[in-house]
Amino acid sequence: MSKATRHIILCLMATMLVACSSTGAQRPSQRTRQTDTTDTTVVQMVDLNRRMAEEADRSLTYLAQEGYVLTDENYWVRGINIDDRTPVTTGERRLRLQIRQMDGSLIEDKQTNVQIEKSGLLPAIDDLLPLTRPGDSVQIVAPWYMAYGAIGNGRVKPYTNVQIELLIEE
Repeated sequence: MSKATRHIILCLMATMLVACSSTGAQRPSQRTRQTDTTDTTVVQMVDLNRRMAEEADRSLTYLAQEGYVLTDENYWVRGINIDDRTPVTTGERRLRLQIRQMDGSLIEDKQTNVQIEKSGLLPAIDDLLPLTRPGDSVQIVAPWYMAYGAIGNGRVKPYTNVQIELLIEE
């Protein structure tokens, strides 16, 4: 299972946890109907998320003309040749990080130190970070499922594709 697929499933699971609420005690016949309804809802949500992910991927294909390369995990990268890099699995990186919506509006601008093996940043950054070296300047375009997912955050709506600029400081 690819990382992108795992991220879509995790986004779906998080959405379901937020959307579902507990009900009171029910007779067995009602519980069976509730389970069937929930199963149908889950199937529909998985299908919806899959279709939305495919649409996000299609909407970003123009990036190939701008010098971006599509990774195996379905985010776009420019600035380093990821095929020529051996991943570094431990250590620390000092980053200058800018995240923007696709219209260019700034979401986040910060400098931070992160551990390569557990950065806690967006999935696209977590995936690419082991391939970076000090001095690299990398641009990433991440579809929603490799960014803020189906839930978003306070500043970013769910299902939002983002642009990421990473400068790996010396």
